[in-house]
Amino acid sequence: SAELLRSRGITPVMGKMGDYDVINKAAKEADGAIGLATGGVMTNMMAPGASNNYYLTVTAILDAFEGTGKPYVQTNGTGFWNGNTKENPGIILTEELDPHPLYYYAGNLPIYRAMRASGERGVRGVLVAPAQVYGREGSYIGPVARCFDCCRKYGAMYTLDPTLGGVVTYVHVDDLADLFVLAFEKGTPGNLYFGASDTVITHEMARAVSRVAGLKGRIDLATEEKLAELCGPIVVGQFKSKLIASGEKARRELGWQPSRPGLLEELASLEGKVDINEIYPGKTRQRAAEAAKL
Repeated sequence: SAELLRSRGITPVMGKMGDYDVINKAAKEADGAIGLATGGVMTNMMAPGASNNYYLTVTAILDAFEGTGKPYVQTNGTGFWNGNTKENPGIILTEELDPHPLYYYAGNLPIYRAMRASGERGVRGVLVAPAQVYGREGSYIGPVARCFDCCRKYGAMYTLDPTLGGVVTYVHVDDLADLFVLAFEKGTPGNLYFGASDTVITHEMARAVSRVAGLKGRIDLATEEKLAELCGPIVVGQFKSKLIASGEKARRELGWQPSRPGLLEELASLEGKVDINEIYPGKTRQRAAEAAKL
């Protein structure tokens, strides 16, 4: 990764999340910062010390920027509001909602609060919370990647009964990149923006993945118990959860204009053209995902 950055004229600083001194020094020499790492997802965040390393990383940048007014955009995610959707199924998430994270993200609340209070420290700290990311044939996590995992493992697309009504909001990775730039340039201290643009019924997404996998849109219904056995409890949840978010605030305040193809159109463009072992995620990310499991 470092060599790739060097080949593009970027000078990497070697370190890892939680290396306060390394990150603080680098931040002091920078005109601004964009934090694309969040310390892990779900199972990763439950690992000992994961939330603390994330907190140290964010704190190192906030400390370096204190009193300077420098911009610092930090990634969050609409999944941080999953507890809100459990309490009120079908709610449309907006930035005005106080987050009620489920247990695996609860340790990130101090980071969220520190970023929201960044203006009090003289830092132009902004949070960007993406919906589920798709586009450019890849995403490390999320419902799309998990459906491709199912097809790779079993040669079939297993789902729950469609009447359970799973629905999720997504964002194309290139539209999300545009939002990060806008937040960096225009975002105000302590503000939060959802990167959310395309809401899709989970079964429609699963059928689209089935077509990309050469299964002609076929899905095979399973009980919750059987699906959990085959694919894990997270996959059971994705066919039941309603994680719907609005990106209207980013459009209104920052002028964000997502324009890339929607998720179903994006998946349709891959039919007959890709090796499903190379996408959502690619082999390198598949190995990383396996290594990260507790």
